[in-house]
Amino acid sequence: MSNADPPRENVATSLRYEVPYYYNGPKAIDSISSVAAPLLAGGTLAFMGVVLQQQNAFRFPGVVLVVSAITLMALIFTVQSGYWARQHAVTPWEIEQWWPDLPESLKIHRVRADWWQDHADYLVWANRARLSFGVGVTTVWLLLATAIVPTNNDKEPALRWVAVSLCLLTAVLEGVLLITSNKPMRSSKLGRALVGPIVVPPRFVPRPQSKPGGDEGTAPS
Repeated sequence: MSNADPPRENVATSLRYEVPYYYNGPKAIDSISSVAAPLLAGGTLAFMGVVLQQQNAFRFPGVVLVVSAITLMALIFTVQSGYWARQHAVTPWEIEQWWPDLPESLKIHRVRADWWQDHADYLVWANRARLSFGVGVTTVWLLLATAIVPTNNDKEPALRWVAVSLCLLTAVLEGVLLITSNKPMRSSKLGRALVGPIVVPPRFVPRPQSKPGGDEGTAPS
């Protein structure tokens, strides 16, 4: 190894790469694509079977089936997008371990190139998973709203309409949160109001050293 080559343990740390906007992004994508989306998709598929067998129990069975199909498509696409995103969720340190015998002068370029490509691919599929899951959750509420519309023989239509209104309101809120939770919208006034403010960390003042007599000094103003 020449003197110009960086030490082996500094190959990955010496790289300049983009700090992720969400530090726990891969785990979040994994949770929605491997847990939440499959559960919701299974429930939607079972609900479609109920609609097909008991169409008289719904006022608009055809509309319910169409919304169910859209929901199922979005949730299944979430699972697929999450699978593709997880294939590219890798750190520079993990890539470096695959090239133990590569010369240090070449390894740093190899790790940098591979990580930038994997990170770009991860962002594409992770964003698709996030969007499709948001669409799936939104259409779940729309599905409930269309399914509980009161029929002509319903004994309590007023309460059903209240439930429909609540489901529609929740669907609207889900859609607004989906739009405002991304990085550009988070900086807007609407995004900060709905999702939360962008916190600016306070300026930390070091603790003053103790005086020779044992009394601590006062903190600087």
